[in-house]
Amino acid sequence: MSHGPRSGLAAVSSALLAMSRHLEVRDVLKTIVASARELLDAQYAALGVPDDHGGFAQFVVDGVSDDEWKAIGPSHASTASSPRC
Repeated sequence: MSHGPRSGLAAVSSALLAMSRHLEVRDVLKTIVASARELLDAQYAALGVPDDHGGFAQFVVDGVSDDEWKAIGPSHASTASSPRC
């Protein structure tokens, strides 16, 4: 997790570099979520990209175990094919 402003700057830098490398969208989303989690010193973070049908085209979670994700339930799990980073 975050250890001061220098670590926060590294997290932001990592997210910006991932976007500029022309990676796959999911890879960029994973980097953004992991960087935001680190920057905010959060236990977990999630980012959803809505689709045209009221669900999510992409849904990325960081800091949630497989068991925790299963406990969240099928209504949320069905919106994301691979929720964990």
